[in-house]
Amino acid sequence: MHSVETETDTSAIPPRRAKSRKRWIILLTIVLWLALIGGGLYGGHTYMMQLREQWTAEINAQTATQLDAVQEQYETQISELRQDLTEQIEQVDQQVNALNELLAFAKDSTDTDTDTSNQLYTQLDELKKQLEQLEQNLDVLK
Repeated sequence: MHSVETETDTSAIPPRRAKSRKRWIILLTIVLWLALIGGGLYGGHTYMMQLREQWTAEINAQTATQLDAVQEQYETQISELRQDLTEQIEQVDQQVNALNELLAFAKDSTDTDTDTSNQLYTQLDELKKQLEQLEQNLDVLK
C-alpha cells in the first residue's frame, strides 16, 4: 500500500510546482508593475518639485527686477518733486523779499497812504502762507 500512495504523491507534485510557479510569475509581474508605477509616481513628483523650484526662482528674479525698476522710478519722481518744490520756495522767497522792499519804500514815502500799505501787507501775508505750504510739502517728501 505504501507503494501506491507514493506513486500518487509523486504524480501530484508536478502540478503543484506548475501552479506554484505560475503564482510566483504572477506575483513577480504584479510586484514589477507596482515598482514601475511607484517609480513613475516618484519620478513625476520629483520632476514637479524641480519645476516648481525653477519657476519660483524665475518669478523671484522677475519680481526683484520689477521692484528695482519701480524703486528707481519712485526715487526719480521724488527727486524731481523735491527740486520743483525747492525752486518754487525760492521764487516765493524772492517775491516776499521784493514785497518787503516795496512795503518799506511805500511806508517811507507815504505814511498817510494806508490803502497801498494794506494791500502790500495782504500780498506779503499770502506769499508767506504759500511759502509755509511749500515748505510743509518739502518736509513731507523728506
